[in-house]
Amino acid sequence: MIDPATHWRDSGRRPMVGPLDAQIIYPFLLFFFNASFKTFMFFLASIIFFAVLAKYKMNIKIVLRLLRSFLAGPIRTRKGWWQ
Repeated sequence: MIDPATHWRDSGRRPMVGPLDAQIIYPFLLFFFNASFKTFMFFLASIIFFAVLAKYKMNIKIVLRLLRSFLAGPIRTRKGWWQ
């Protein structure tokens, strides 16, 4: 039985559209309002991208953090660049 007073527990979960992340709606809207072969291929590529991310239990925020860490490199300076 589901207690209606505990609906807040689902507020931290990622919104999903079926098995995919809900962020897939942006490429879909681009394809829907500008139907062409290029936007269809972009939509399919984004579906594949988000499916791969879902397979590894990642989202776009985690991928951007990994990319930022990769671009920054392994060496960290002790002082900030502004000092």
